[in-house]
Amino acid sequence: MSTGKIYHDVFRLQAILEMTRHISYHKLKLFERKYGNLKLILIILLSFYKVTCQFSDVKLFRHGDRSPIEIYQKDKYKADQWPMGLGELTDIGKRNAYDLGVFFRKRYMQKLNLDTNFKPNSPELYIRSTAINRAKMSAVYFLAGFYNEDFQSVMKEEEKFQTKYNVRFEPEEQDQLLSMTSCPNADKLKEEWEDKSTEYKDFIKHHQDIFNLMKNTGWSDPDQMNAIVDDIYCETSHNRTQPDWVQQNFKALMKYWDESKKFQSPTPKLLQLNTGPLMSKLMKTIDDKIHRESKSKMVIFSAHDSTIINFLLGLQSFNNRQPPYSSAVIIELYQNQKMFYVNILYHNDSKTEPYHFTIPGCEQTAQCRSGILRQEAMKVTFSTNEREAFCGGVFRSHSLNITDNIIPVSVVIVIGVCAVLSIIMYRLYRRRRRPVGDPMMYRPLAYGDDDEDV
Repeated sequence: MSTGKIYHDVFRLQAILEMTRHISYHKLKLFERKYGNLKLILIILLSFYKVTCQFSDVKLFRHGDRSPIEIYQKDKYKADQWPMGLGELTDIGKRNAYDLGVFFRKRYMQKLNLDTNFKPNSPELYIRSTAINRAKMSAVYFLAGFYNEDFQSVMKEEEKFQTKYNVRFEPEEQDQLLSMTSCPNADKLKEEWEDKSTEYKDFIKHHQDIFNLMKNTGWSDPDQMNAIVDDIYCETSHNRTQPDWVQQNFKALMKYWDESKKFQSPTPKLLQLNTGPLMSKLMKTIDDKIHRESKSKMVIFSAHDSTIINFLLGLQSFNNRQPPYSSAVIIELYQNQKMFYVNILYHNDSKTEPYHFTIPGCEQTAQCRSGILRQEAMKVTFSTNEREAFCGGVFRSHSLNITDNIIPVSVVIVIGVCAVLSIIMYRLYRRRRRPVGDPMMYRPLAYGDDDEDV
């Protein structure tokens, strides 16, 4: 029997311990018959049993099912056949996100001792989304499932629940954390890498047959290939019949799509730019909890497949597979006396339990010391300010830091004060020149009056 399977069952038994605080002799004998060496297993189990204090949880999930973002030129299905609009959450996607919320409610509501009723601005639960509508709506439906709302009621009164949950987000052009606002310097680095990389050139050469299929689409730019495959995938997911050239090459198209994802951030610098700020946020969240500087029990980010891919690439844990809709990376924080551990999980199927992710240094254990995660994360951490400076952004991701802009802020203040004083002096001058009792002095501008001489 594999070590992974044993650890899986150990965690299942640990869950029983956490609920009952004891284990019956009958369960122990069943465990002994299954694994033989009961003593060794109990040593492992009891060492885990000390880790009974799970008090924090971080989740990063992808939005639910959506319509295509783009439709290739010769596609017989046009934009008007997607009534929700292109790139928007479908009804299936709303259910995806809702079911994910239900799953997490069953797994964590009692375990983390969370309030069963939603409270605005509660320190217990923090959720943030990108500014993209499909991610924001996924967050709303996630919360609806998590707080046991009726799904049909949410569908009928979406605006009401959007207002109720009021999901945090920042404008896309300002978001250096999740949306990864455009970065021309990063695009240039990616292009330079593609021009030089033998691995990438071999990949393109190996999939030349896939690129030859573009003649059927009306598009010719190789950079549009992923958009074509995405369009095909969305339509197939909604049972829309595909032309012969797609049906004959569907598996090859999906294989290309999966394998292409590993080139999303192919250099350490691109990893820093594409996931560094989120990795920094993660480590700060964990450190704040360890040092008792945070009351949060659950931190949630609603984002995109690219967000998950980059995050897993940053932890050297990406499996070269496109993350499905409503897939989630989960990082659970535990305490064992004075030691802290993380349990890294990946939930990619609502019908099964999440499975354990390994990161370098934790290949042989289901739980990993938080210091090892920090060591890996530090290789790619990058603050939002650092990313903005590198990318040449003009917006702050958070509030304006006056100490970083003391000269321009001082100039603005001086100009403002001078302008106000000038207006006051001018009005006093005009007031003193008018005779007392001037009927125009207090006459309001009547409707239809204007300044034109007649």
